[in-house]
Amino acid sequence: MSNRLTKKEISDFSDFYLEIMSFSYMNRMQIKEYYIDDKVQFISNERSFFYKNRHSIISEYIKIKGALKSYKKFIKAIEKGIYHDFYLVSYTSNCAILADTSYRLYSVKPYAESFDKLFDKVKNMEYPIVRTTIIPYKNSYIIDGILPMQESHSLTKKMLKRFIKKHSPIPKKSSSVISIPIHINVFVHSFEDSYYDTLEHNLLSISENFTKTIFSIFDKEFIDNVSFLSVFLSSFSLLEDKDEDDFSKKLNTIKDNFNRFNITSFHKFKKIYKRKKSQKEEDNTKMFYTLCGIIEIEEDKQDDFDRLIYKINRDKKIREKITTGIETLFTEVDKRENLDIEPMFIGVSSYDFESIDDSINHFLEFSKLTKYSIELMKYYSIHRNKIIGQAFKLLFKNFLKKSEK
Repeated sequence: MSNRLTKKEISDFSDFYLEIMSFSYMNRMQIKEYYIDDKVQFISNERSFFYKNRHSIISEYIKIKGALKSYKKFIKAIEKGIYHDFYLVSYTSNCAILADTSYRLYSVKPYAESFDKLFDKVKNMEYPIVRTTIIPYKNSYIIDGILPMQESHSLTKKMLKRFIKKHSPIPKKSSSVISIPIHINVFVHSFEDSYYDTLEHNLLSISENFTKTIFSIFDKEFIDNVSFLSVFLSSFSLLEDKDEDDFSKKLNTIKDNFNRFNITSFHKFKKIYKRKKSQKEEDNTKMFYTLCGIIEIEEDKQDDFDRLIYKINRDKKIREKITTGIETLFTEVDKRENLDIEPMFIGVSSYDFESIDDSINHFLEFSKLTKYSIELMKYYSIHRNKIIGQAFKLLFKNFLKKSEK
């Protein structure tokens, strides 16, 4: 049997899909008639409610109208449909690969228009997010063709790239232990530029108690070994280091392989690593610092690690714990050196130095929006998740209005 829909099936499916969505809307609004001006927009608006309540709605529909023979196969398929946001991995005219938020892959077919036409607006985007319904039909999957789209953020792109590489059809060797670089990124505001040299000197000998508090966040069953330097390095100096693989290798060679959690002093590390001086001249290059580490996991646990990093950067309780540790650490430095400083936790990045740059740029965009208000910038330390996405500008417009009063 062919996997493609015939012209009659396309017409019947379109008619039924509009009819069941109209029934859903009128049943919900308790009305008997409704004029639909824009069919695509109407279905797009109604789908969320329909798929949350599909079984009761379809049962009510059959009870009132009966099930036409030509619609039975569509009813059965829609009852198993998956309505969600999906990442568009790749596509040709007649086939597309979508990934859900758990990175399960689906090979889908168009039910009417070709994918070249459907995805024309996002052809230059990398892994855009499409909101659609995947419907099992004729031993294949089709999508309902209603596709609000948006660009995915850089973290998602990197995670998805690694996922696709990992789940390639090429046969793989048995799982082995891999080392993944990890970075804790902070921003430190000083009211006196001259304090930064003193501050950086102190960050080369930070309290090991702070590093130990970080270990609890990574105390997960799937993580074999965690090792951090007991030092914050200038983020922009790290970004000047073109051979980041060599940096990670050197850090990996001096850790203690007999302990699950390791702290490596900078004095030991600097014997084999020479820091690069940042060539950038912007004032803010002195304000960013990174705590570097290495995490060892089984290769097949990489998805678990990616989800952990995603959670750390968005979970309020975890960010609050890290923020408290950072503030305590810098209070110790402040008392010792009498510096007027305000530390802020930016986020955790991994895999490469480019991710440090992404983390910093996200924070800088936010800082500009707040007009560099220290109070609003400190809000980022704990509440980063609230200021991601479309709510970003709206939320901080309200904060700015309040701060100006």
